[in-house]
Amino acid sequence: MKGCARKMNIKALSLRQPWAEAVVRGLKRWETRSWRTHHRGRLLIHAAKHWTGFQVSEWLAWMHNSTLRGRWHPGLTWLDVCGAYEDLDLGCLIGEVDVVDCIPTALIREMIDGDEGMMGNWNVGLWAWKLARPMKYDTPRPCRGCQGLFNVTLRRT
Repeated sequence: MKGCARKMNIKALSLRQPWAEAVVRGLKRWETRSWRTHHRGRLLIHAAKHWTGFQVSEWLAWMHNSTLRGRWHPGLTWLDVCGAYEDLDLGCLIGEVDVVDCIPTALIREMIDGDEGMMGNWNVGLWAWKLARPMKYDTPRPCRGCQGLFNVTLRRT
């Protein structure tokens, strides 16, 4: 029926900044977790509501000093690509990715290097979620986050 809105439940994951921003910009292609997921397909990325002091200090040091070695932004710093931490969105949905695989970190940790290696916990016994097709929203969507995977109801017309 034309013009009717349809509600859809889509899985979401809340990440602290700056990692949420890195995921939706395609800079972070793996998410490491202590738990495995069987979810495959689209996943909404929620930027958590708060930063910790440690995250702010680490982010500032890294943003100003780290040169991105990836194929998307060679030679640029995080600051060039993502902007200042004060400008990163909090407490909202900021984009989406596809979860395409979930692999024990022990199987791939030796292949991960550079910035990607610094953006996750690659200790044995954890899980690495392979992310693909990132999309950053032009306008963030306010949303309350939760721990673990959670459902978000979106209206689609």
